[in-house]
Amino acid sequence: MKIGWVGAGLMGGPMVARLLDAGYDIALYTRSGLLPESLAEARSGLEVVASLGELARRSDAVFTILGGPQDVLDVYLSPGGLIPHMQTGAVLVDLTTSSVEVAERVAAAAAERGGWALDAPVSGGPFGAESGTLSIMVGGQARALESVREVLAILGNAIVHHGGTGTGQCAKLVNQLVVASVTEACAEAFLLGRQAGLDIGKVAESLAAGAAGSPLSRFVLDRLDRGDQSPGFKIAHLRKDLELVLAEGARLGVPLPLAVLTRDATQEVERRLGGEVGTQMLGFRLGSGIAAPVAETSGRGLA
Repeated sequence: MKIGWVGAGLMGGPMVARLLDAGYDIALYTRSGLLPESLAEARSGLEVVASLGELARRSDAVFTILGGPQDVLDVYLSPGGLIPHMQTGAVLVDLTTSSVEVAERVAAAAAERGGWALDAPVSGGPFGAESGTLSIMVGGQARALESVREVLAILGNAIVHHGGTGTGQCAKLVNQLVVASVTEACAEAFLLGRQAGLDIGKVAESLAAGAAGSPLSRFVLDRLDRGDQSPGFKIAHLRKDLELVLAEGARLGVPLPLAVLTRDATQEVERRLGGEVGTQMLGFRLGSGIAAPVAETSGRGLA
């Protein structure tokens, strides 16, 4: 299989590295023209191409991981984009957290060209991308999924086919609503425990042994306890995802009051601290207990 890849940022770079290590040849296009450190040195099997059109013409399967819905539309549907130049029978796999509507538009356009498109957003953050332990939520034709499952299995250990086009994106939005809600709850819990004089490390230990324990709660409490604002997942990205959650809720007629509250909280934190801080800073607006300077970290997150 000839693989094309678009997007080599915090998530995409480690994913490409895993595929190269597994022996795949990758044709890579980056819109910024920059490569992450993990790919900066010459790597066997990696070729950087000059345009999306060239990438599409030479690839049996193209994987993309981009910033958001408008980026997806630009990369897939612009005159110089992937779909106008894709091979007949090719499979396009979008790993971006985007919208159901965009997934449907991309799939319809790919079908008109005689190809397939899957919406397959991922969860697990940079650590999951590096370790191949991502959760991959797939919408689209089962036949298309089976043709690329071997590739996806190198990137994730949970590949779930949710149904037709758009269901992968909807599943990811459900995931992000849970992530946002748990993060907000942990930030508030941290403030309560700190004000009460509790040892937050011991609190996290107690939570881990009970129903409230999760990798996410441990991650948030640990970052806050260390006074670490740096992102495993950026507050600006969570705000974007919650806006997508609310748009889908409005489309389906589902009230989501907790999503509204948390979206508003991300906006306030972004206004006061900027969009690059980590999502653990949700509690910053509630009290001075979360206000330490940014610390050095690995940048590994969970969203």
